[in-house]
Amino acid sequence: MKVINSTVKKDKKANLISYSFDINNEHFVANYIYGKKPRFKLFHNNSLIGSSEQIKNKMEFSVNSEMEILNIVIWLEYNNYNAFFGKLNGVGIELNGNPIQNTLADPDVYINNGRGGFFILMFILLVKSIFTYYQIFKEYSSHIISGISSSIYLIPLIIVILFTIIYKKCTMVALIIGSIILSLEFIDYILGVPNTLMAGSGSNAVSLIIWLAIRVSGFIMFYNAFKWYKKRKSLNIK
Repeated sequence: MKVINSTVKKDKKANLISYSFDINNEHFVANYIYGKKPRFKLFHNNSLIGSSEQIKNKMEFSVNSEMEILNIVIWLEYNNYNAFFGKLNGVGIELNGNPIQNTLADPDVYINNGRGGFFILMFILLVKSIFTYYQIFKEYSSHIISGISSSIYLIPLIIVILFTIIYKKCTMVALIIGSIILSLEFIDYILGVPNTLMAGSGSNAVSLIIWLAIRVSGFIMFYNAFKWYKKRKSLNIK
């Protein structure tokens, strides 16, 4: 199995992402139109051969080429809350069982999205380290004590930054390290929840939900990247 190369063009004004690919001298273009009513249009040699607005409904099209019959499977993935929870919206395309590059059938799309979990971690750890630093400094008026106290978050922050940079070179190791750090940070967050709830503020309750959703989004990104990385290995995708 191999990933078939595609060229991607984006038109933000038209809410359009276009995927073009060629095989056996046959030219295909799939237009993904996103927005309130996402849909796709599939063209073969500039002629429309199919379109749909149905979500997660896989549609099949067959084209006769000089060498073989080309079977195309195409589908939509869309949910208003997907982006917030670390999932992906878009169109997936397979040709004769082979994924089309840059679409949701391509494992690398999910693997690369796992890097977003590191950006979430960076944001959380940076906020925590700054908050801890100033809280301790208000109490002791010492930069040294404040720096030592905030290092509990600064050290993992440095590790996260490092693995974000080298993510593509050691993806599996990075995902494992990122998942461990996010799990430890999540435990730290859960331990602090009772104190926040005892404050009795409605805004605190809302912020708890938001921060929880951000962490869940990170877990989903790591999980999907890990799952598709293993799937790519098992299918021997080139």
